[in-house]
Amino acid sequence: TQDHEAQLYQDGSASRVVKRIPANFLRAGTNVLCIQAHNRSSNSSDLSIIPYLSLVYEAATTEGRPPPPELKLHSRYMHTNFSISAQGERLYLYRADGSLADSLDLPPQQSGISYGLTPDGWRYFATPTPGQPNTGETYAGIVSTPIQFSHPGGPAGPLSLELSGISPQEHIRYTLDASLPGPHSALYEGPLTIDQPTVLRARVFRPGYLPSPVQTRTFLPGISHSMPVITLVSEPANFFDPDSGIMVRGHEYQPDFPYFGANFWQDWERPIHFAFYEEDGSNYLAFDGGVKIFGGWSRAMDQRSLSIFARRRYGTPDIDYPLFPDRPYTHFQALVLRNSGNDWLNTMMRDATLTSLMKGSGLDYQAYRPAVTYLNGQYWGFYNMREKINEHFLAAKHDLDPASLHIAEQNGKRIYGDNQDYLDLINFISATSLAQQHNYEQVAAQIDIDNYIMYQLAQVYFDNTDWPGNNIKFWKADGGKWRWILFDTDFGFGIWDNSKFLNNTLAFALEANGEGWPNPPWSTLLFRKLMENENFRHKFVNQFADELNTRFLPGRVGAHIDSMAAGIVAEIPAHYQRWGGSVEYWASQVENMKRFANLRAQRVKYHIMGQFGLPAFHSLRIENPHPEQGYVRLNSLNIRQESWAGDYFQGVPVELVAIPAPGYVFSHWLGDYSTTRPQLQIDLSAPVSLTPYFRPSQAEDEPIIINEINYHSSDDFDTGDWIELYNPAPHFVNLSGWELKDERDDRSFVFPEGSLIGGEGFLVVVRSSRKFKQYYPELKEVTGELGFGLSSAGDVLRLYDRQGVLRDEVAYLPEAPWPPEANGLGPTLELKNPSLDNALPQNWASLHGFGSPGRPNAESPTTIDPLAPNISALHLYPNPSGGKVNLTFELKEPSRISATFMDLRGGQVMNIFEGELQSGTHHLIANLSHLSSGLYLLRFRDDKGYVKVIKWARMP
Repeated sequence: TQDHEAQLYQDGSASRVVKRIPANFLRAGTNVLCIQAHNRSSNSSDLSIIPYLSLVYEAATTEGRPPPPELKLHSRYMHTNFSISAQGERLYLYRADGSLADSLDLPPQQSGISYGLTPDGWRYFATPTPGQPNTGETYAGIVSTPIQFSHPGGPAGPLSLELSGISPQEHIRYTLDASLPGPHSALYEGPLTIDQPTVLRARVFRPGYLPSPVQTRTFLPGISHSMPVITLVSEPANFFDPDSGIMVRGHEYQPDFPYFGANFWQDWERPIHFAFYEEDGSNYLAFDGGVKIFGGWSRAMDQRSLSIFARRRYGTPDIDYPLFPDRPYTHFQALVLRNSGNDWLNTMMRDATLTSLMKGSGLDYQAYRPAVTYLNGQYWGFYNMREKINEHFLAAKHDLDPASLHIAEQNGKRIYGDNQDYLDLINFISATSLAQQHNYEQVAAQIDIDNYIMYQLAQVYFDNTDWPGNNIKFWKADGGKWRWILFDTDFGFGIWDNSKFLNNTLAFALEANGEGWPNPPWSTLLFRKLMENENFRHKFVNQFADELNTRFLPGRVGAHIDSMAAGIVAEIPAHYQRWGGSVEYWASQVENMKRFANLRAQRVKYHIMGQFGLPAFHSLRIENPHPEQGYVRLNSLNIRQESWAGDYFQGVPVELVAIPAPGYVFSHWLGDYSTTRPQLQIDLSAPVSLTPYFRPSQAEDEPIIINEINYHSSDDFDTGDWIELYNPAPHFVNLSGWELKDERDDRSFVFPEGSLIGGEGFLVVVRSSRKFKQYYPELKEVTGELGFGLSSAGDVLRLYDRQGVLRDEVAYLPEAPWPPEANGLGPTLELKNPSLDNALPQNWASLHGFGSPGRPNAESPTTIDPLAPNISALHLYPNPSGGKVNLTFELKEPSRISATFMDLRGGQVMNIFEGELQSGTHHLIANLSHLSSGLYLLRFRDDKGYVKVIKWARMP
């Protein structure tokens, strides 16, 4: 042996070396190794340790397991930076001087088989011998002939099965017990009669060749179901052998539930054939993949949850099939067959019901589809087929590159990517008061506040008490914010206690001294700290009220539960007969969920009042006699009914906006408030009733202006092409159906339904949302995708209303008299003042280093600092940003300028400029991406005594 180091790991990263194991440490006979574990602190409530002992073979071997990645053991073999295609390709070997030494046209390959040189030429080896002579039995090739089955398998009537498609030199052998066909398996000689559930596995053989890959079908004659059917096939030992089977307890397990140490607690993967058949027989999917046992304690249930993986080594790198019709994407790398977790043999749908209740909320949750399953031809009940939460799940949902994602769980434990930004965030909030708005804004720059609020209120409403100290996952993309994933809500809706609708889960989620499970202090810290900020509290309360008045209404939730139950009720008798229990019990548990829904919402209102010391809640009624003319936006809700009412909390003002339909503008409110202002903020001290009125619009009511154009971004700030529109009117304008065109009529962007531009507000039309949001993640007044680009050689932009009338037009050029800086140097074309004629080039300027989307192009005279007689139009933008910032300002006369970034203690972190500048507009660009995320200060001063300090947030 050689010297090795034993290391202590915490949160997945090595913290220090604690022991060096000397050479020849292991001796003949019995060796005893001891590891001493200490708890992390005197008040910690749990202790766990996972020790590893690794022995490394001197030669290659198939024994043992790969070492866990936490140990960071280095391979004894060299690695290429490329892989070899299974379809075959040409390989080259070059000498050190670059001359060609050898080459090989590699034919198609299979997993577990090698291709090597022998005295008889290149041959296939069933037993690879890396690092050793090419010996053993060899083969001229691999049979590639696919067997043609006369029936695809799955549910069907009795049938006569024919296998065909082979050449005269080939023959087919098959098995009917799920084992792999070998050279001594049954020889196919004619049609097979299939009149009972049958698993048939077959492959093609040819003398001197390796046999073809195994092809598998499960036939279910005389069987029909009201939901899709999944068939799973693997060699029986992979499932049920006491030494290697993943379904059984095995030899060494603890006697009490959940039988720790059992085989099903091991991270073992086995090969499997997966087939999916639609309930109407219209289509099916089949592939060879991998399978593991899935879940926590629920894996100890008799019907164990399974993870199914598509992997290249099995022949299928991903699943391309619309497994979930309500999802817009069809590619999956993995999926879960879930036994309903803690809800097994209860309602069998609890988590799927609760998470899908949040459809349209912006929360990420797993798609769901119930499916009957047969395991090696045996009825295995039905499963909840779900998406598997991983980087591919998030990448598909949000059209992102998986490599750009970072996923963590629990108290920041890394799952994928990097978790350091989250750990830094928790350290910041632990030492900071978020009652101070600038501290809160720094946190809000790093987490998606709307997402977090929706996630928290959903868990509170559900009364999910296997949370927040468990079942937490959150993620972010590069340059984005942390968001939370809703999953595993099985403890919700009173699964163990019919009176749980009374539970004050809001107080539970804000408990500062909870138990180690389910709500230890670390799990409530972020929520508690955010609640220090009044803006967050009001936002949370109003969002919860919005949901209680709509999504969580008892009738709506009850109807949702009924709909979910209707999708599985036909399979419940067979499922319970297979696994035990009664149909009557299932029905009673569904009714218990509905009872919880009927009683929960009203109780939660009193929990909110008590938690935040609010005096009462009152009814807000909106009467809208002409909803076709417009609607009311109330907080996050769009109220389109003729009559609507909901309860809101006194002491937490609500916001209402009257939104006109296309062709209308807002006129006035009547009722308890009478005003012509479309936007209202009301603190309800009594019931309130309001009626909005609208009138047909005229052209002068919709004076939309092309106000800013970005036609050629700089390379280091590439936001893609975009156009900013401005509405100088005091009321909202509905742009639904308007069109934006360039110089060609066949290139047109039609504004989608619901495209609104606020009074004296902006709307940015982008060519690439992904590019634009990377630099302006906070800006919400954005629409797109534009569908065409803007020419850097000059172009025409034309804006048409929904009647096809031209409302505005700008024809720009990349050179003077148009501002030439907009052509790739970073600035944009900005209209100096919305009252100016935007057809004239002298009315456009490059006022900011990277433009000013979503805000005024120039400083209003009323906002100029009176203490800066020589300085005007001072802007630091974007703020916050991922590191690249632009500082713009105007000097009325020459001056010496200093611009320095500092940390919050006043220490200098970067001096971006110091020197003499002439009069005029100046643009300074700085790249502070090397700084860690957090809040910084820019100190700007001139030689005439003017000093300005601007807060700037460095986003992760």
